[in-house]
Amino acid sequence: MNADGNGQRQLTASTGRDTMPAVSADGRVIVFVSQTNGAHHLWRMNADGNGLQQLTNGKGEHFPSLSPDGRWVVYSSVELGISKPTIWRVGIDGGAPEQLTHDNSVRPVVSPDGQWIACFYRDENTRRNQIAVLPFAGGKPVKVFDKLALPDRFTLRWTPDSRALTYIVTREGVSNLWTQPLEGGAPRQLTDFKTERIFRFAWSRDGQQLAIERGQDVSDVLLIKDFQMDFQKDFR
Repeated sequence: MNADGNGQRQLTASTGRDTMPAVSADGRVIVFVSQTNGAHHLWRMNADGNGLQQLTNGKGEHFPSLSPDGRWVVYSSVELGISKPTIWRVGIDGGAPEQLTHDNSVRPVVSPDGQWIACFYRDENTRRNQIAVLPFAGGKPVKVFDKLALPDRFTLRWTPDSRALTYIVTREGVSNLWTQPLEGGAPRQLTDFKTERIFRFAWSRDGQQLAIERGQDVSDVLLIKDFQMDFQKDFR
């Protein structure tokens, strides 16, 4: 759709679930996760929905993030039932994937300058989930924010200048955006909402605007009485 919300157009119509779209810096390519073939794999298409192509065929791929030059897709390999996800990359036209991490790491986000990957990283000694930054070529983290509380909804975004990470903090049911400078120092609050939660957000490429999805979590409690189960029928 257009930036003002008009001109909405459906791009995919697969039998599986299509999620996690990531757009190239030039706006020409969209990479997303699809269950068209039963498992979670990465696919790409042109911005108009044409040129559909499967990029990966592993045991489960999630959370794509594109390099700013549009050549690479960085992603998490998460096999169902396996507790140690790792980060990989594959060319925008497919090909053999390359493993970037061997430690427990997930949800990679490539910096706008193409030098770094931010992710959630689990320390093997403390077993704590932390925010880490590693080189785009992969390897061990060069910086770990071990004192920073984990962001709400496990969402990280780079600021457009690649100098800080932006994330969601929710306190007493109210969400706001905070930023953590890459060079260290105290985090800084960016927004000052008094109500509702933030679910997703994104920076404009020039850093002048933020698009934020806000609302409330609504749930109900149901009481079921006189419940009976036919074990022979339901567990056959």
